Amino acid sequence: MLQKIWLSIAALLLCMPAAWAQQKNIIKTVAKTAARDVKAAETGSAVKHLTAATQGTAHRAAKASASNAVKLSAHRPADKKAAAATRKAGAKTPARHQKAAAPASQAGTKKSPKHSVYPSANLAFVKSEAVPEKVTIVKENTLSDKAIIGRERQRWVNLRNELAELNTVKPTQPGQFSQYMRHDVPAETMEYLTKQYADVQQKIAQAKTDVMPKIYYNALPGEGRTPIPAEVGWLVKRADDTLYAVRAALTSIPKDPYLLAQETYWVRVIEELNPMLKGKLGIKKEVAGRIDRRHLDLKEFFLKNPDGTDYLLPRSSTLILDPDELEEMESYAYVRMKKANPPITQEAAAIEREELLKHLPENMRIAVINDDTLPRLNFSKWGEKGYLGKNAKVEVFADGSKFLQNVQDGVHYDLVVTDLLVPNGGLAMMPELRQMDQNVAVIASSKYDRGEEPADGLFAAGMDGYLWYNTNLNEGAYGYIEYLRAMKNYFHYKKQHGWQR
Repeated sequence: MLQKIWLSIAALLLCMPAAWAQQKNIIKTVAKTAARDVKAAETGSAVKHLTAATQGTAHRAAKASASNAVKLSAHRPADKKAAAATRKAGAKTPARHQKAAAPASQAGTKKSPKHSVYPSANLAFVKSEAVPEKVTIVKENTLSDKAIIGRERQRWVNLRNELAELNTVKPTQPGQFSQYMRHDVPAETMEYLTKQYADVQQKIAQAKTDVMPKIYYNALPGEGRTPIPAEVGWLVKRADDTLYAVRAALTSIPKDPYLLAQETYWVRVIEELNPMLKGKLGIKKEVAGRIDRRHLDLKEFFLKNPDGTDYLLPRSSTLILDPDELEEMESYAYVRMKKANPPITQEAAAIEREELLKHLPENMRIAVINDDTLPRLNFSKWGEKGYLGKNAKVEVFADGSKFLQNVQDGVHYDLVVTDLLVPNGGLAMMPELRQMDQNVAVIASSKYDRGEEPADGLFAAGMDGYLWYNTNLNEGAYGYIEYLRAMKNYFHYKKQHGWQR
C-alpha cells in the first residue's frame, strides 16, 4: 500500500509544469519525509499516522506546485486571465494542464514495476564477440588418484632396482688400493687412505639405514606416497653429506670401482628426492666467488711459455723411482747418470737463476705441502739459499692439517705448492681453503703428467696452475730452475690478465 502511494506522488510531481528547481526541492522534501515515515513505520509506529502524514505531504506538495505554476503563467499576457480565474476558483488546475494531468491520475491504477538490486530474468544481454558462446574447461590432471599413486610407486620401484644393481660392487680391500692409483705413495699416506676409506664405508652404511627404508616403502604395492617437503630436506641432506665424503675419497683413489658406484648411487637418490637437481650434480662448477674471473686456458694453466714452448729442462720424464732420503739416491743408476751428464750445469743454473728471480715478487711467504721427504727437503734448502725468491720465506708441511690451521689462525701465504695426493691437502683441502682465503695462489704439483689429471677439475676446485713434478724437478742441484721458469710464466700471465691471485 505504501509503495503505491509513493509512486503516485512521484508520477504527479514529474507531470507538473513547475520549474525544475522548485520540483527538485519538493522531491527532496518528500524524500526526507518518506524516509522519516518509513523509519517510524519500521519501529512500530501506527500505519494510520504514516498514511495521514503521507496524504498531508502530498496535498501540500500539490498545492505548492499549482501555485508556482500559476505564478509562472501570470507573466505571459495570454495566461493572465487564466491565472486570475484560477486564483478566484481556489487554485484549480488550469484547463491547458488538465490533459497533461490526466495520465498522472490514472498512473495509480496501474501496477508499477518493482525495482531490485538483483538483475531481472527478463533483461536482454547483448552477446560479445570477444567471449565464446561455449567455454571448455580443461583439467590440468585427468589422472585418478589411483593412477597417480601407481605412477609414483613405479618411479620408486625403478630407483630401487637401479640402486640394487649398484650395490653389487663391493669395497676394495686395503692392500689393493695401489692398482686404482696413478703412482705409489709413502706408507704414511697409504695408512691415511685406508682409514679414510673405512670412514666412508661406515658413513655409507649409516646413510643407507636412514634413507633406504623410505625408498623401499614407497616401492611397495599400494603405496607410492611422495615424501613431504620437510622429510625430503632431511633425506637430501643425509644423501648429500654421504656424496661429499665419497667424492673426497675419490680425489685420492680416483679409479676405485666401489667409490665410483657409490657416487652414482647417491647422485640418483638425491635426483629422485629432488627432481629439480636432476642432471646438475655431475656438472663441475667453478668455486663460488672466484674473484679473478679466470677462464681455463691450458697453456696458462700448465705454466708454459707465452710463445707456447715448454719451460722444462732437457730429458724431463715421469718420476718412477722416488727415494725418500738423500743417501738412497746414490744407489740409483739414473741418478748417477744424471750427475755425470746433467741437463744444465750448476754454473748455467746460477746465471739463469739470477735472471729469473727478477720476474718474481719479493718477500713472498710460500707453503709447500708434500708427503714425500725429498721434495720437502729440496724446497726447504732452496728457500734457505734464496733460490725461490728474494727474501722469500718457505714453510714445508707433510700434510694439509697444520697448513689449514695456520690459515685459520690468520697466517697469510702468497703462494701454495701442494701435491695432489697428500693427507688433508691437495684437492681435498680446497673447499675449506677457499672459504678462508680467496687471494692465495695455489699451484698443484704431482707426478701425474700434464693431462693425466683433468685440468678442468683442478681449475674448478680453485687451483691456479699445475707444476709437473718430474725427474728434473726432483733434483736438488738444479730442480729449482724448472720451478722458477714456471713461476715466472705464472706471474707474467697474472700481470697480463690482471688476476687477483
